Formats: sequence, structure tokens, C-alpha cells
Amino acid sequence: FEVSYSVPGYQMAVFTVFTDTVIRHYRTSVVSKALLFQLIIFTTTLIAPFFIAYSTRGFWKREGAYREQADVTFRRELVMSLAGYKHSSRIAFSSFSHLNHLLSDQLRVPLIRSREDDPNLDGLADALYFHVEMPLLPDEDVLHVQLLLFFDYQLKVNGSCVETADSGIIVVYDSNACFWNL
Repeated sequence: FEVSYSVPGYQMAVFTVFTDTVIRHYRTSVVSKALLFQLIIFTTTLIAPFFIAYSTRGFWKREGAYREQADVTFRRELVMSLAGYKHSSRIAFSSFSHLNHLLSDQLRVPLIRSREDDPNLDGLADALYFHVEMPLLPDEDVLHVQLLLFFDYQLKVNGSCVETADSGIIVVYDSNACFWNL
């Protein structure tokens, strides 16, 4: 029982009859929007940098080397031109039908054998063996050979990114001496 006076100059009696403490309980489920937000912030600030560092192959890489052998395959397409002493004695062949139509007066069909070799058995060709036999008339000679071979080129950078291209090789052979049975 308590008596209190609060008027200035006069004291008045105030009685406290009952006191009670207020207890409030706030409840929520385990999974909430606040927890989801906290997990997103935690992931982006602590875990994401580790994945970024792993995918970029390390922090502060100062020096590195990477070797990859390209997958080069012969497309069985070629253009060939042979020339002799006389300018009119030009012989040509192509694996393209529209070019063969244009070269109809100089066209001869050779015997062509080619194979790709993979001695280390890694699935990528390491060598191309190419053999051509062109039929010649008895009075024809060959001093100059031009050969254009076409290839498919595929390179995997770091084992994941694939770069593809079409490529060609030009082979030119000149001789001062005449040779037969090419």
C-alpha cells in the first residue's frame, strides 16, 4: 500500500491498488522472409567469392601455361595445279564440281590416297599422309606443283570453350629439273 502526493503546495493521497508486468511473446515460423534475406546476404558475401576464385583458377595468378593440341581433320577437299615447260601444258584437278566444270580443258582425274595417323592414340591426328598419282601423256613434263588442301580445325580452350574454323594449307613445289610419274 503506497501513498503519494503530487499537487504542489498540497499533498494529495494516491493509492496504488494493483500492479502487473506486461509480457509479450512474438512468434514466427522457422522459415521466414527475414531468414531468406539473411541467407542471401550470407551467400553473396562469404560463399560466392570462393566459387568465383575456384572458377577463375585461383587468386592472383602471376604466371601460368596451358597447352592444347588442336583437332585438325582433312576434309578430303583439294585444288591441284601442275605446270610444265610450256605454259599451255597446265593440268588441274579439284574436288569441287563447279571448279572442275571451269577447268574442263585442263582437267585430269588423279589417283589420290590419304590417311591421318595417330601414333600416340590420343584421338587427335598427328600426321597426314597424302599421295597423288596424276596420269601424264608421254610428252608431258611437270616442273611446278601447287596444291591447296582444306581442313577442319577445332580447338578447346581450357577444355571447355570450343573454337572451330576452316583452314587451308598451300603446298608449292618448283623444280629446275623435270620429273615424271608424279
